[in-house]
Amino acid sequence: MIRKFLRNRFLKFTLAAAALVVGVNAVQQSVDARDKVNSDKVLIAKAETISWYTDLNQALRAAGSSRKWVLVDFYTDWCGPCKVLDEKFYGDPKIIEYLNQSFVCLKINGEKGDGIAVKTKYGVEVYPSTYVLDPSGKEKGRIIGYYLPTRLQKELTRIVRSK
Repeated sequence: MIRKFLRNRFLKFTLAAAALVVGVNAVQQSVDARDKVNSDKVLIAKAETISWYTDLNQALRAAGSSRKWVLVDFYTDWCGPCKVLDEKFYGDPKIIEYLNQSFVCLKINGEKGDGIAVKTKYGVEVYPSTYVLDPSGKEKGRIIGYYLPTRLQKELTRIVRSK
């Protein structure tokens, strides 16, 4: 009798485990199918980013040929406000559109590689620092520190209009 009881329990447990495995597989297949359908949306979202240069000379050449200003974002890896600026300002769809239309954008890590020389050339001492350059590399204006997105956009517009 105990054997029969244990066999029935084992059989019920095995069936429950099998049903759980089948259910998990069905859920995973459903998630995979959803992700495949949404992958086009993800690609579209990734395409809606700022086109950043990382080399000053390339950015200046692009600005000269496109007749745009150069926006330089000086940052460091340890800078908390730089990360907030990336998320809140550079991640805003309206700002992305504005910057891609009006500027050649250049992102410079002031503590690594060629960024050290660029930082020194323009006298950057505080992060984040946002500079506006003409296509020849001459500084037209600078914004030091973190600003709210609307104010930063107004400051950029003011710099561009005043020069």
